[in-house]
Amino acid sequence: MEYESGVCNINQEESKKRYLTGGLSLTAGLVFSYGYTVMSFPRYYLIFGLIAYTSGFVGLLQGRKNFCVKHARQGTQKTGEESEEIQDEDKVEEDKDRANKILLKSAVAGSAMTLLVYLTKTTFF
Repeated sequence: MEYESGVCNINQEESKKRYLTGGLSLTAGLVFSYGYTVMSFPRYYLIFGLIAYTSGFVGLLQGRKNFCVKHARQGTQKTGEESEEIQDEDKVEEDKDRANKILLKSAVAGSAMTLLVYLTKTTFF
């Protein structure tokens, strides 16, 4: 079967790992948000929340799309037990573009969550 760029470069087991790490990262973001809004942690804790939210969204998007950013940037895929190099340079470039879109969406979503936490604190607490 020929490799189809931008569709799937990891197997189901790898997708489950991405969901797990994404969920744990989002949970960490919620903990930092709680600390900032309710327990009055210093404002710089928002940076930790931003990092946690962004990495959480990266994990969830990778799991949802069966697509690993790291493999895309390295030009590999892992549909079996081992990683395989993708030979077609055009497909590697398409994968890198898709990886960049996932990272951008995650950064926007993480920033939006952090802004929401900041506005909640300044408005209600």
